[in-house]
Amino acid sequence: DLDKLQPYIELEPGGRVGRANPPGLLFWPAGRFTRWIRERALYRFSKRAWQLTRGQAAPIKYFRVGHVPDRPILDHAAAQARFGRLQSIDVSAKYNGQFEFYNLPALSTARQKLWQNRLDRNDLYLRQLITESRQVNPEIRVLLVYIPAMEVFAPGGIVASAEQSRSQTDRPLDLVTLRARNPFYQRLQALAASMQVQLLDGQVVFFKSAAQDYFPGDAHLNASGHARLANAISDVLAQDTQ
Repeated sequence: DLDKLQPYIELEPGGRVGRANPPGLLFWPAGRFTRWIRERALYRFSKRAWQLTRGQAAPIKYFRVGHVPDRPILDHAAAQARFGRLQSIDVSAKYNGQFEFYNLPALSTARQKLWQNRLDRNDLYLRQLITESRQVNPEIRVLLVYIPAMEVFAPGGIVASAEQSRSQTDRPLDLVTLRARNPFYQRLQALAASMQVQLLDGQVVFFKSAAQDYFPGDAHLNASGHARLANAISDVLAQDTQ
């Protein structure tokens, strides 16, 4: 999603972030106009209709006191049965294509170059954040926490074909294979080593429990996942203070 920020950022030579661009004409299309569209009932109706056609969950976002929609609250097992268990995905289509890098060797030359540029830019931004935090206070400790997509743990992996996924067991791929197939994690690992910062790998944290720690059919952690991640971070902090 870094591309969305580009119009608002003034970059210095070498790609470092300088300062935010003044709103100017960007304020209209990105601010008031966008909010006006999203506040229209027709927009919300159309978006919900599109979600229904794709079998997506219907979160309750708005309600008035005394007028709560009469919908049953599904437990995790029921939600999994309704919205699907861990499964591989079309990384070029789902989540607006933001996980397309997992299929890097199969992409066109132009798409490979695009993703290499995005990974390079992400690496540059992280290095700048770490460097500037240390300049402000050399005692600042930095911990990078990598939270993988749920589908990373699908049988056969995030980009496995339906046939491959069906032929696998319910267990995800081994950690060595997961890391070898993940260009983003490899970048983080190299950055952490070169900048001498610690990296907490969520592939390790959620390897055995991903099906219970993510919302079914969704990219985000549920309460169990947040608790497990918090405990893992707490363990790292406790080691630092010993």
